[in-house]
Amino acid sequence: RGSTKDVHVSAYAHKTLAVDGYAWLHRGVHACATELGRGLPCTQHIEFCLSRVQMLLHYRVRPLLVFDGGALPAKKATEV
Repeated sequence: RGSTKDVHVSAYAHKTLAVDGYAWLHRGVHACATELGRGLPCTQHIEFCLSRVQMLLHYRVRPLLVFDGGALPAKKATEV
């Protein structure tokens, strides 16, 4: 822990904060993994991400969600 420091999110007010969008989606998926696995409609993972964005905005932090990473062969037909 020598290279990290706990700070309240308000310390980043009036700044732009880059966030790993896929990590937030992945955390949110735990709320509806069964539904998604069965192909049923579910928005809880999206709602989780939006709640985090709203929290940052509440503290006047401008979120920049980053969705990066290599193309997945299984998704080749659906990716643009």
